[in-house]
Amino acid sequence: VIRYGGEEFLVILYRCDINHIYNIAERLRKKIKQIKIPKYESIHITVSIGAYSYESGEDIDDAIKKADIAMYQAKKAGKDRVSIYGNQ
Repeated sequence: VIRYGGEEFLVILYRCDINHIYNIAERLRKKIKQIKIPKYESIHITVSIGAYSYESGEDIDDAIKKADIAMYQAKKAGKDRVSIYGNQ
């Protein structure tokens, strides 16, 4: 896990297909949603996640851009969800 930009993080998973990546991202999203902030119980934390499976030999910057596009797809679709790159 690394911070990538102001409010963005990259989670890099090794040897995972897109279905496995999606399942892990969904578990992470649900765990984050369960976080309670003492004295601020009315605040609910949500996360929009973009998922992409790196293709062997692909430029890493292109792969990150595709994950970023998927994240914006998740936000556009209503936030607090996981979006896979290429699925509209």
